[in-house]
Amino acid sequence: MFDLNVGADLFPTVFFASGGVAVGVAGLYGRAKLALGLALSFLIGGIATGLTQQGPGYWLPPVVLGGGYLLLTLACRFQVQVKTFLALRRAHAALILLGGPLLSIAWVAYLLQSSDGQIDAAPTPVPPLVPSGFVARTDRGRMIPLLRQPAAMVPPSVSRELDHALVDRFHFRLIQTAPADTRSDCHGWVFAGGRYHLVGGEVDKILEDNGYTEVSQPQANDVIVYRGRSGEVRHSGVVRAVNGDLILVESKWGATGQYLHAPAAQVYSDRWTFYRSPRRGHELPIVAGP
Repeated sequence: MFDLNVGADLFPTVFFASGGVAVGVAGLYGRAKLALGLALSFLIGGIATGLTQQGPGYWLPPVVLGGGYLLLTLACRFQVQVKTFLALRRAHAALILLGGPLLSIAWVAYLLQSSDGQIDAAPTPVPPLVPSGFVARTDRGRMIPLLRQPAAMVPPSVSRELDHALVDRFHFRLIQTAPADTRSDCHGWVFAGGRYHLVGGEVDKILEDNGYTEVSQPQANDVIVYRGRSGEVRHSGVVRAVNGDLILVESKWGATGQYLHAPAAQVYSDRWTFYRSPRRGHELPIVAGP
C-alpha cells in the first residue's frame, strides 16, 4: 500500500498550505510555466493516488488544487470565448444537460469506491472478554491466550441490524459469506479457526513465530493486517482472490458476519500490509491452558 508520513486527516491541511503557497508564489512572480507545471503535477499525482485505492484525504486535495488552477488559467486565457458562450441563450441549459449526467456518474463512482479512510471506531461494540481455558501455540512454542464472550452479549436481532447497516453504508462493496457469530473476532477467525477471540496485540507474535514475511504483491491465502497510526493491529483477514489490480479479502467484522471486500472497503484503517507464510494454513494448534 502506498503510504505517507502524515495521516489522511492531516495531509489535506499540509498539502493545501504548502502546495497552495508554491503555486501562488510562482504565479505572482511571473513564473507561469512553473505554476502550470506544479498544478499539472498535482493533478496527475492526485489521479494516480486515487487509482491506488487511497482515501479521498490523499487524492482529493491535489486534484482540487491542481485542477482548479488549470481551469482558472484556461478561463483567463479564453475569457472572450467563455463570455461569448455563456451569453448564448441555450448555453446554460446545455451545461446542465451535460453536467447533470456527469455529476450523477461521479456520485455513483464515489459510492462504489473503496473506503473513506481510517475510522477510529470498530463497527460493533466489543463486550468484555474472559479467558477461555485454552491457548493457541505458535510454531516456536509460544502460548497465545484465547478469550471468549461470557454470554451472547450481542442479540441476533442487533447483529442483523448491524449487518444491514454495513451493507447500506458500503453500497454493493460487501458480499456477506457467513452470518453473525459472536464466538470469535477477526483475529480469532484467522488464527484460531473462528472459535475464540484473540487480542490484536498477539498478532505480531504469531507473524514472527510462524515465519510470515511482508509482501507487496499479494496472492490468494495471504494474510492482510490493518494497523492504526501507532502501528497497533486493528483488524486482520485473508486474501481470497487476486486478478491484476483487483484484490478480494475475506474478514470477520466484530459481532457481525464475514464479508468479501476490497482491502480499502472496511471501517478499521487506511493502512494495511500483506503477509505470506510457508505454512499450509493460518490456524494455530489449540491446547488446554490456564
